[in-house]
Amino acid sequence: MTLTLIQAHGMVMILAWMVFASTGILFARYGRSLKLGSRRQLLGKAVWFQIHRFLLSLTPILTLLGFLLILVHAGGQWINP
Repeated sequence: MTLTLIQAHGMVMILAWMVFASTGILFARYGRSLKLGSRRQLLGKAVWFQIHRFLLSLTPILTLLGFLLILVHAGGQWINP
């Protein structure tokens, strides 16, 4: 099975928003109370915060990638029906 650009677009967008963004939000809410807690440090910040920041930094990058995939599929044309 070959992966089309439309399928890749859908997979990247779902991964960005349904997995990374929601997991990053959950780490912001519940990360302090996990065993990782706020006492453990990674690069000068709490581990939960670094995970939160990493996941939410990936979201716009993957969103841009998903947008570019569908734009390439459309041949670079933006057509309003």
